[in-house]
Amino acid sequence: LKLPKRITMIAEDIAKDFKERVRPNGFKAMLVCYDRETCVLYKEALDTLLGAEVSFPIYSPNPEKDKGKPQIQKYYLSDTERKKAIEDFKKTKPTDIIEAAKPDNRWRSVEIFIVCDMLDLASRRNVTEGEEGAASGAAMPDEAIVFGPARPKRWPPRPAAQA
Repeated sequence: LKLPKRITMIAEDIAKDFKERVRPNGFKAMLVCYDRETCVLYKEALDTLLGAEVSFPIYSPNPEKDKGKPQIQKYYLSDTERKKAIEDFKKTKPTDIIEAAKPDNRWRSVEIFIVCDMLDLASRRNVTEGEEGAASGAAMPDEAIVFGPARPKRWPPRPAAQA
C-alpha cells in the first residue's frame, strides 16, 4: 500500500482527474487512505503535482502511536482547529485572491482533504454522477468527490437503477 511507485502513480491519476473533472466544476475532494502515514505520503505526492496549498491531511492525533514520526505529527491539529477546518472545508473556495489570502479562509482554500478515519465527513456530501462518470449538477459547497487509493469514487454512491 505504501510503495513509493504506487503512491506516485495513484497521485498522478488523482491529480489528473481533479484538474479535469473536480476543480472545473467548483467541487472539492477527499482522499481516503489506509492510515496517517499513508495520508502524509499522498500529501507529499500531491504537493509535487498540485502545489502544497491544494491538499491537507486531516486526522485525529495519536502521540503514542506516532512517537518518533515527525512527518505525521507536523499535521496534527487541536480538536478546535480540526473542527474549524472541517466546517470551513465544506464551504466554497474563495474566488477573490484577497479573500483567499485571509488567515480566516485558510481551510476554505484547501481543495482536497486527505483522511483515514473521518468518513462521517464524506457521508454528508451530495454528489450526483453523470453518464460519463463525471460529477454533474450545480457546483455547490456541499459537494465533493471522494477518491480511494485505487480509483475515484463518488459519495454517496449513485442509487441503483430501478427496474
